This record gives sequence, C-alpha cells and structure tokens, in this order.
Amino acid sequence: ADAKRELRLTSTPFDLNVRGDINITSISTLLTHWKTYFNQRFESEITFENTIRPVEDSLFIFPLDLNFNAKVKDVALLQTYLSDVPDIQTSASILGNITVDSKNLLFNANISDVSSKFGDTESDSLEAQITGNFRYNSQIKDFSGIELTANIGALTVSNTKTEDVNLVATLTNDSLRINQRVGKLGENASLDMHINTILRDTSIISYLDQFSLGNETYRWENDGIAQVVYDNNEKLFFNSLKLKNGNQLVELDGVISKELQDSMFYNIQNLDLKDASDLVDGRITFSGLVNGQFSTRSLTRTPTIQGDLSIEELAIQDRIVGDINVSSALNQELNRFDTRISVLTDSLKYPEYFIRNGRSGQDITIDGYVYAPTAEGIAERDTLYYFDLDFQEIDMWFLPFVAPNVFEEMEGTVTGSGFFYGNLDDYD
Repeated sequence: ADAKRELRLTSTPFDLNVRGDINITSISTLLTHWKTYFNQRFESEITFENTIRPVEDSLFIFPLDLNFNAKVKDVALLQTYLSDVPDIQTSASILGNITVDSKNLLFNANISDVSSKFGDTESDSLEAQITGNFRYNSQIKDFSGIELTANIGALTVSNTKTEDVNLVATLTNDSLRINQRVGKLGENASLDMHINTILRDTSIISYLDQFSLGNETYRWENDGIAQVVYDNNEKLFFNSLKLKNGNQLVELDGVISKELQDSMFYNIQNLDLKDASDLVDGRITFSGLVNGQFSTRSLTRTPTIQGDLSIEELAIQDRIVGDINVSSALNQELNRFDTRISVLTDSLKYPEYFIRNGRSGQDITIDGYVYAPTAEGIAERDTLYYFDLDFQEIDMWFLPFVAPNVFEEMEGTVTGSGFFYGNLDDYD
C-alpha cells in the first residue's frame, strides 16, 4: 500500500500542498539538525568565526521524502500573525522536492513571481531553479553542490533600473562559479561578469575572470584577471584590480583591514563622471573629469587618507560647480595628515557661467589636519581634527545637492569664515 500522506492547506495568506513521508516530529528535528549544520559551516568556512569541523552523527531521524508546492497570496495578513515575516510584497509560487535524513540533504525547487518588492528593491517576472546536496559529516568545501539559475525581466535597486537579468551560480565542493548578465542597465548599458571563487581553510579567493560594463559609446572592462582574497584575520586583499575604458582607468591594489600597516592604493585616471551618471540613471545628473592617486589605511577602524584627488569641470544638473582639489600629506614631525580642500569656479576658465548666472562662483577653501593613528590606536586628545573654513564666495544653488537633508532649495551668494574641530566623541 502507498504509505505516502498528503497535507493540503488553503487559506487567505497562502496555499500549501505537501505529499510524502509526512512526520511532524521528524520535520521539526531535521530543521534544527540542518540549521545547526549550516550555521556552523557558515561561521567556520565563510566568516571564519570558529574552527568547528563536522563530526560523524550517529543520531537516527526518520528520513523524509517530500514533494511540495506553495503559493503566497497575502503577505500583509501573514505579518499580523507572524512577527518574523519580512516586510515584502510578493505573490511567489514554489514547486519542489526535498529528500533528507540526519546524514544527507538533497533538494530542488522552481520559483516564480510576477512581481515583488523588498525595501528599495523591486522585481518583475522572476523565474528561478535551484538544486542542492550536502552531507552532514563533511565540510562544504569537501562535499557539496548547488546549482542556481535565475532570470528576472526587470529589476530596480535604489532607483537603478535593469532589465533582462540572468544569474547562474554553481557550487561544487570548494569551487563557486558565478556568471551574471544584465541586458539593460540604466539608460542603455549592459553588464557581463564572470567570477570564480575557491574556498580554502583560512581564506576565500575570488578571481574576476571577466567584467564588461557599458554600451556602444563606452565600455569598462577588466585589464587582466584580478584577485580578491578574504582571510581568517578579517583582511580583504585586492591584487591588481584594474578596470579600463579607453584612456580611463580605475585601479585598486592593497589590503583593507584594522591593521595600521595595511593600506589600499587607488589610481584614477581620466574618469568621466558623465558615464557614471548615465549608468545609474538617477534623479541627479553630474559630469566632470576625475584624476588622482591616494592611499588609505585603517578603513575598518579609523580611516586615514594620503594623496591627491581632483575633479575638473564638475557640473550638477548641467550647472558648473568648478574644479575641486583635495590633498592630504603626512606631517611626520607632528604625526598628522595636513589636508586641504578647495572648490573654485575660475572666471577665466568658466566665463559663460558668470555671464549666465550674473554672480560669482564657488571660492571655498577648507584647510586643516587630522591626527594619524598609532600602533596603539587613536590617542585620546581634545582635538583629533581641526579645519579652518574660508568661504570667499558660495553660490548656494548647489548646497541642496551636497546636503539634501538640510537644504531643500537655495539661491543667492554668501561669504564667511569659521573653523571646525572635534574628536571621536564630540565636534564643534
């Protein structure tokens, strides 16, 4: 006789149908059993928070072989009964199978959703398939398998619109391969990216095999295969990450960590901000040419910056701001970074601006210092940073773009001076 059981639940918030070896005690026990496994494996092999290794489990739990399908109909109603349900709008359907006991887990599922919204992320026409298998007494890097394929008709994240999104991810033991393609990103760009990741005992090593972002006019591509490594000391290494677009270059090399001796080097050449503005397709348009070489230290603790950065012909909403220059140099005698920031709309360089606006442009200088951390950390002092503010002229129209939460709309000019100082706790 067929010992299979069937459970059908029809309700206002969702429908559920399960058929197979339905054993409530086993379901509850196996959920806890495998949840513990994945938590331990994640903390041991991904975040390196512990060194727990899997052990042979002699526990016997009645095995399950279940076919299931479910349909979400009213998430808001679910949230009134279950506080853990996230604030999401969806009408997803899922169809799948799971075979599980105390030693092995195998599953597959097909997911479809006409539309969904979670926070600032919205999607339309989602179709996904996933299969997986794991062994309880093995590390993920020794025995595991996941295959995920997802296609999304349209995806919007923080006002950045994309269409025809395709993701293929394959995990085979210690090797993870991710291929992502976006047919349309922003106005008319596309993205094609291939990443290969290797799981090691003390590190995760990722290789950027291919990166291509742009359209017929411009296209950013990787120059060589970049390597990114995260290790069990919470250090993030970037080895020769170079992206090029014609004569434009963005290069990252170094280490991000809490350690003072570790630093990141940035090299930016001829970066056209208009390309980025067109790409994000945001509410605010901007343009300008960025050049600079600088390094940073202690980014995860108390960041410091040394070097030079300039933005030439910066414009917001097609209105000229001017030229911005930032320089920061280590004063070894005083153990501080002497820093200068200037914003200038040169009347000789931008005569049309003055003719069109009938007013002076930007003439702003911020000059000061930030004390450098030592091996012992940041020394306690009343003044950690100090800056003199010299506002020879501010054309105030651009202030709402710099501080939208403070200024809604501004016009006119202002002059003034002052100073700004503080420490890790207070500022004036």
